[in-house]
Amino acid sequence: MSERSDEARARGMPLGETVETWDHELGVLTVAMRIIPAYGEGETRDAAIESLLDAVVDYCSVYQEHREAWSQLDPPEIQKLLDTLIGCSGDRQALRKALDLRPHPRL
Repeated sequence: MSERSDEARARGMPLGETVETWDHELGVLTVAMRIIPAYGEGETRDAAIESLLDAVVDYCSVYQEHREAWSQLDPPEIQKLLDTLIGCSGDRQALRKALDLRPHPRL
């Protein structure tokens, strides 16, 4: 089993969960996936999410090219997430839904 999926399950978090980190010095927000190596950066959350979606599409493309090898390494939970993301065929709205990327409420 993968340490990253074990950690996610232990914390009760969905495999598509993201982490947001604000760099005040650079004025940049980073939104990173916990389970797959994909992240996006931007001056706003919306820009960082758009960048993340680009990274997810790129990662899915690479994963498809090496699926046979990586499927031997990744546990079924991660394979299922990637199959779902690949099934979105780059559709940004479908990716947002699959990753549960909802806008933050405006204060």
